[in-house]
Amino acid sequence: MVDFALDHVKSIAAVAFFIRDNKCSIEDSPFYELHKEIAKHSKEIERRKVKIENLKKRTHDSLSRNSTEKSRSEAKSFDKALELNWKSAAAGLLDDHEIPKL
Repeated sequence: MVDFALDHVKSIAAVAFFIRDNKCSIEDSPFYELHKEIAKHSKEIERRKVKIENLKKRTHDSLSRNSTEKSRSEAKSFDKALELNWKSAAAGLLDDHEIPKL
């Protein structure tokens, strides 16, 4: 773990010295805007992942609240039907299968 942290610090220092020695700023990089956009979209993806997990938890909690086995079974069937409603027919078809190489 210490080696990883030390390697990370060395990497950051190397970049800082490169920028200082070349008298440029990070914003002058031709990749700056691309990395800025990637960071923006990455944050949005993470925010949406959290939202999805919260919604899944609410769904699970709602399914758990049904008192009888019959009502839980019906709720799970509705949940599965609704989940499939927004997916394409092929979604999940090959999830656990290896595709042979040609």
